[in-house]
Amino acid sequence: MSIGKIIIYAVIISFNVLFPTQSNAQSLHLDTYSTEQGLTQNSITCAINDKRGFHWFSTQGGLNRFDGYDIKRFKSYPMDPLSLSGNWITACGHTKNGTLWVTTATQGLSLLDTQTGQFSHINQSTELAIKDNRIWSATVDTKNTLWMGHEDGNLTQLNIEHKTANFFNYTHPDAGNVIFRDIITGHGSNIWIASNVGLIKFDKKTTQF
Repeated sequence: MSIGKIIIYAVIISFNVLFPTQSNAQSLHLDTYSTEQGLTQNSITCAINDKRGFHWFSTQGGLNRFDGYDIKRFKSYPMDPLSLSGNWITACGHTKNGTLWVTTATQGLSLLDTQTGQFSHINQSTELAIKDNRIWSATVDTKNTLWMGHEDGNLTQLNIEHKTANFFNYTHPDAGNVIFRDIITGHGSNIWIASNVGLIKFDKKTTQF
């Protein structure tokens, strides 16, 4: 075979690899879900899966449960004490026993019994109280303890099972209002907090920032 034919064959093979025929190409199909498909609001703030396989999406306008086909909406109704405490949800998760929890921007913490669809609430006024109803971040550690970040550098440690709560405060010399925007648990006893004044480490053992 001549060198010319070898070059031609190489070019044809390269072209087919880089530009496959239309029959072999697969189109990418994306579905979009918004208020038109039933979401309570389009600004999704948190997303998790539960043990039964449901997808939960929280928004600034309520909570949504998605089973792959239909969306069930949960919203706050002031006259219904078993409904969501507030519609602007800032964080979400679930405890080891499967209870779904959501934090809100102004109305504290809501706990959802996924079997009954009814909520219970924890806020500044309940018997088991938190530091501030304004919750901007939350996470659960390996001991099933819920940590919630507020404004003014306030941090709530809440154990729902043992019904205990502790409060901690961080002050910054250059900022009058420290907002805890996100929280994650690290290795050992450390909790990492993203704030408007930088990254803050909190040691659960020493309770020091």
